Amino acid sequence: FSNTVFSFIDNSVIFDIEAEPNIVEYKVSSFNGLTESFTNITSFLPVVFNWDSGLLLTQNNNHPILVWVPHPTFTTTHYKVYRALSNQPSQHPLTLTYSNIATVSSSTFSITDMDITLDPSPDKYAFYYVKAYNSGNSTYSDMTNIVNAAGDYLPQKKGTEGIEIYNYQLLSNYPNPFNPTTEISYSIAKDDFVSLSVYDILGREVEKLVSEVKPAGNYKVTFNGSNISSGVYFYQLKAGEFSSIKKLVLAK
Repeated sequence: FSNTVFSFIDNSVIFDIEAEPNIVEYKVSSFNGLTESFTNITSFLPVVFNWDSGLLLTQNNNHPILVWVPHPTFTTTHYKVYRALSNQPSQHPLTLTYSNIATVSSSTFSITDMDITLDPSPDKYAFYYVKAYNSGNSTYSDMTNIVNAAGDYLPQKKGTEGIEIYNYQLLSNYPNPFNPTTEISYSIAKDDFVSLSVYDILGREVEKLVSEVKPAGNYKVTFNGSNISSGVYFYQLKAGEFSSIKKLVLAK
């Protein structure tokens, strides 16, 4: 904003006294062209996330940054970012042709589009929206609002559309409770030695599901509890310095 603007309405969140305890934090920076200073951080609680207005556009180093809120109801494993390019401003952005430019994990809520360099005299207009995605059943959420940026289109590398960006993550098994099989999904951010094991409530290893080096990516493994008794068990993922434990319930 210019130095004459002193307020901003965030339509991506809604204050709700009965909402789950989601916390939103804000800070404001001032920039004189050389240095930047920040205010204190202000928190608001509780709020609900408004997916229909949940995509925001900002910038850094003359590149657009897309920031979105978590989808409040959809069971998300990834977020998919879509972009359309036009030679002129569009009054009807939904009529443009969009392509997937990035797929990120469910714990990632921003990307920088390095293909677009912001320019007040642009040769392209970029339009964006985001959808939540569930890789378990290949379903998509509704789309966010559309945001746009004006700039020069200078693709960094051919073939980067749809690039996969991974984080370390262990998801809840499905189904849970289960009998006798369930699927465990996980992601690793880089090539790493991966260990995935199931333990009983006394900490004894029941089965080692994975014990090998794997490249960065998303994975799914099936655990079969046919040979063990009903009860509560735990599964642990270790990869590099990452470790996560979740509970599963076998109900025969």
